[in-house]
Amino acid sequence: MGLLRRRAAVPVSERARALRLLTWGCLLLAGLALGLVVAGTKGWVPRETTGSTTTMFVGLLLAATWTGLRAQRQAVADRERESERAMVIVLAAQLGQQDDNTLARMVANGGPAGEAAAGILAGRRNPKASAATPSSSRSAPPRPRSTPPSGR
Repeated sequence: MGLLRRRAAVPVSERARALRLLTWGCLLLAGLALGLVVAGTKGWVPRETTGSTTTMFVGLLLAATWTGLRAQRQAVADRERESERAMVIVLAAQLGQQDDNTLARMVANGGPAGEAAAGILAGRRNPKASAATPSSSRSAPPRPRSTPPSGR
């Protein structure tokens, strides 16, 4: 039963999704090229096509392998990025109880704990800015509305 269980869906980037789609497209075209190679050896299509379709099959198989490996690397990088973000949040929650001197030493050491400590220190220095959401703190001021001409 363990083999039939699906893994939880992990969100991947658009680039990884596009590379995966490209991989499957290359595999589909490689399958069609292999079908033409078999048809050429059986004599169903002209035998002259066998050499070129064999070359296409090998090239598409190599392209599918290459794009599949790149898609897998991109998906792993996306997962690592997500777990690093989650780790910084957990660290920030744990480090919120530390005093400012300890946090300043952690910032000096750097790394994910230093990033979390820097965020906590920034929040303690300017509590109003840290309470604002990222979208509200970066939004532009509202533009004044122009009134339509009343000459009609």
